[in-house]
Amino acid sequence: MGKRNLETAIAQSGLDVTVRWLPFRMRPDVPAEGLGTAPRMYLDPSYVARVQAAGAKLGLEYSHKCRQTPNTLLAHTLIDLAGETSVAKQNEIAEVVFRQYHTDGLYPDETALVSAAVEVGLDAEVARAAITSETRQQEVTKQIRANAHVGGVPCFIVNGKPALSGAQPPAAFLETLKSF
Repeated sequence: MGKRNLETAIAQSGLDVTVRWLPFRMRPDVPAEGLGTAPRMYLDPSYVARVQAAGAKLGLEYSHKCRQTPNTLLAHTLIDLAGETSVAKQNEIAEVVFRQYHTDGLYPDETALVSAAVEVGLDAEVARAAITSETRQQEVTKQIRANAHVGGVPCFIVNGKPALSGAQPPAAFLETLKSF
């Protein structure tokens, strides 16, 4: 939702804004294979209803079908790879990864992530090599550690300074963008 509201604000602002995705893990203690249980908030029917209603207003479907708490390192590694192609490609892959997990109910494993890469026009074998590369995973882990000061997601950094956190409305993003 934060991504969608940011995109709306950028379109309304008329500003030339570049969006880059930085890795952050909300649950750094989740093992590589994830946890075999759904994230805690998925078990709260009122939370699920609020998220689904808010998402629907933005044209997003939050199905909560994936009943496994993910380790997102491979997803961040793929998003990092896409960023080497272009910021636009990085944004595209983030959108597909979000959709796969939140709507389609796919766990962000190697198979789903390679499928996401192909969907946005990246080479399957290049994507697979990147996300399975221990060296690349270690580099992304260093970036994650550098972002450990972030308290939650989404977190928006504007011109190198923390600006907003949470799924803010477009007006909040617009005000922030114009203040920088």
